[in-house]
Amino acid sequence: MVVAVTAGGASASTGPSRVLKLVSTTSQFTPIWFSPNSNTPPPVRASYIIGFTLFNPAPQFGKPAGASVGGIELQCVVASSLRDMCNGVAHLPNGFLTFSNPQPQNGGAVSWYAITGGVAGYE
Repeated sequence: MVVAVTAGGASASTGPSRVLKLVSTTSQFTPIWFSPNSNTPPPVRASYIIGFTLFNPAPQFGKPAGASVGGIELQCVVASSLRDMCNGVAHLPNGFLTFSNPQPQNGGAVSWYAITGGVAGYE
């Protein structure tokens, strides 16, 4: 997964925005109320939690390319046969971001999330 985040700059008083580019690997997948090894899709209202480790693709946060710089916890609930509702938090060196989206169940390589909040350097 590649993560690109626009951080800061929500209003004119907070200063300019910046784009964070991060690469992730799945470090944990926890299904709740379904078997991930089944050939049947998870039932509506089943959920899952995914943990990701975040890495720098280039130097940032005072760390070199390839360095681990944080993590993501993402919790999703199966809302229908076409969509999951997902909420998450990204822990970064200078604070954290919260985000949300209706995740299509199409197995696509790109997912878009709305930033819903932030703390410290990501307000």
